[in-house]
Amino acid sequence: MVIKVYVSEVSGSNEIRERQTTLLLALKSKNVDFEVVDITIDDKAKNFMQNNAKRLGGTSFNPSPVYPLPPQIFNEEEY
Repeated sequence: MVIKVYVSEVSGSNEIRERQTTLLLALKSKNVDFEVVDITIDDKAKNFMQNNAKRLGGTSFNPSPVYPLPPQIFNEEEY
């Protein structure tokens, strides 16, 4: 089983960048094996994340986004 962390390497939101960095550092500190999936370069991965994530990940500027925002974590294809 592979933990997949869906991120946006080119996010315009400082809040999203901070969440991603914090999450990745936490996983690394716990020695969790994971794969980073950048949704900005893979439309198929972006669509998968948006269609299967159960939490939207709202931010202070956008508390109710239409589509889920990164970071999102999946175990293979299970949210």
